[in-house]
Amino acid sequence: MTNGYLFREYIGAQFTGVQFSDVPINAFVSFHFILSFAIDYTPVNQQNPPVPTNGVFTPFWDTANLSPSAVAAIMAVHRTAPDGAEEDHAMAHDVDRAVRGSDGPELLPAAVEQFYDQQSANYPGGKVLASFKTGDTTGLISPDLGISAAQELQRQNKLLGLFIWSADSSKKSSYGFKYETDAQQIIANH
Repeated sequence: MTNGYLFREYIGAQFTGVQFSDVPINAFVSFHFILSFAIDYTPVNQQNPPVPTNGVFTPFWDTANLSPSAVAAIMAVHRTAPDGAEEDHAMAHDVDRAVRGSDGPELLPAAVEQFYDQQSANYPGGKVLASFKTGDTTGLISPDLGISAAQELQRQNKLLGLFIWSADSSKKSSYGFKYETDAQQIIANH
């Protein structure tokens, strides 16, 4: 049984060979994988530059490792990992631009909290999830700062969940899925 708090993670967009079974899943959180992305452009290997397909969408994720049968297999083992979640990570980029700007390498947890409060006010009744990156992806806050900010939001009883970009980055990193485990532990103990 989960506590109702959400954990979401993008998977498959960087084609690192990551599989659902690579990612640790805490049974006490509502865990959602986010397949990245469905696009309505021709693949580069078919036409360069790509051209719009006018609403005909194709998967832009590692379909060899993240197939419908792989989804069914992970759902059979982990009932807290439902399918059908849809997410947009634009807010995470907005946090980085709005609070950090181009002057510093890190955000202060208080600045993250302020932006989180502002975004929560923009979506009354919605669940705004704090987010961070793993690996060398630009435009999002670091995993250490993300964990620190999540702990502060949890202390203030504001943390509704977390999402991470991305399982692919974690798979190819030296620390593996450490931050996924840490993040899920925070929200499991909420």
